[in-house]
Amino acid sequence: MNAPATRLVLLRLLSYAQPYSIPQDILLDEVNRLVRPAITLGDLVKHLTWLKARDMIGYLPEPLDPDNADARKWHLREAGRTALQS
Repeated sequence: MNAPATRLVLLRLLSYAQPYSIPQDILLDEVNRLVRPAITLGDLVKHLTWLKARDMIGYLPEPLDPDNADARKWHLREAGRTALQS
């Protein structure tokens, strides 16, 4: 699946979970349930970084380990909602 389509799947998954945030490991499992070929954790991080740079998504750090990037919980932001509607 190409990058824009994978990013759209990510936005949709985060939209379905609103108002909750999805842990990164669960997000990877859910994306791989929907896309072929499956993506790696590194690919997921690249897509999340791209979406975050455009303010479409945000994350909540783990309160006890805020520097642990793998423990982040991701959520949809207003720009992501707008992208899904267009």
